[in-house]
Amino acid sequence: MIPDVLDAISADDPPEFENRERHSLTVEDAPKYGVRPDDPRDLMFFWGAQMYNHRDVVQSSVEFCPEDYGMYPLIKAYHDYYRILDSAGQPYDRNPDPTAMEQANVYTYRTREFMLGAVQQYRYGKAAYQQQVWKASLGGKAVVYTTHPGSPNLAGRPNYWIGDGVLPKGMAYRNIFVGLYHIRPDLAYHPQYPKLFTHAYFPQGHFEDVVERGNWTLGRRSDAYVGLYSLMPTHWQRDDPETRLPSEWFADCVRPEVADHYDLVARGHNNVWICELGSARTCGSFEEFVDGLVDSEVSGDAWGMEYASPSCGRVQFGWNDPFVVNGAPISLADYPRFENAYCRSAFGDRKLELRHPTGDLVLGW
Repeated sequence: MIPDVLDAISADDPPEFENRERHSLTVEDAPKYGVRPDDPRDLMFFWGAQMYNHRDVVQSSVEFCPEDYGMYPLIKAYHDYYRILDSAGQPYDRNPDPTAMEQANVYTYRTREFMLGAVQQYRYGKAAYQQQVWKASLGGKAVVYTTHPGSPNLAGRPNYWIGDGVLPKGMAYRNIFVGLYHIRPDLAYHPQYPKLFTHAYFPQGHFEDVVERGNWTLGRRSDAYVGLYSLMPTHWQRDDPETRLPSEWFADCVRPEVADHYDLVARGHNNVWICELGSARTCGSFEEFVDGLVDSEVSGDAWGMEYASPSCGRVQFGWNDPFVVNGAPISLADYPRFENAYCRSAFGDRKLELRHPTGDLVLGW
């Protein structure tokens, strides 16, 4: 039976809802929570999180893993690789696995019209796998997100649409997302397909209105609005059979004449993507929303940018700089385990307290 408090929370429909949460551990912080990379009893945590080859874990992995096990050659190769670079005084990535599930600070902002979710500045600049860094949802199949393609087709993991080749430095704040992309040439190389571009999934057929003005592509679904900005020029990719999505995905689109307009490509190894969401309730008409974004000022590049958001004010973000709104730094790290209108639980707590006007619920472990 579902507790009454959970049932009541699930039925709530506030005008806006903001949630922060933190998952997993970094290898460096794990000992503070009683999980040690040099303790064989804790090794399966790091293996399960795909951090078996982290510099601080690999020694235990070599000692624990049987030599006839399939992963042993790779583990031993990493072990020796670190020793070679250490002896040469060469820098290296201490946590190189693209599938590593290290600590993630996840942010969600939801209104009655749309939802924005993102993992904050997660492993940016590193090789990726199947992670989805962010997505804007406006209801139904009207969703928008950006990636650096992981392959030139729909096969493999990551592929052209699922996951990333290289992760961006991304951040979400209320109704805004900013993604800074620096595509490493060593990770973009392919003999027939240099992946020096980023792209957006923006399915025009699932939006009732779409407008392209300057660097902005803007859409409306019912009373929900989205604007997507690319620093680099964009074009619609429509004629590549290797990346074309199944036609049945668009069988129920509201504008079938543009069903094949969904792949918005921006050439260049660096880019800035900005997404801002709005609604009729908060922004007025779609035309007013469009004018507000198109007239806003965006400056800088993927090393450091500034955006005069019509809804949030002056937004600053950089590859080596913090996130700042109207002069105030906003933390994107070290979130509580959960923080929202119903619950605030410190990271590492063994108790979760849910509060609602209809009652409370306490869960303990």
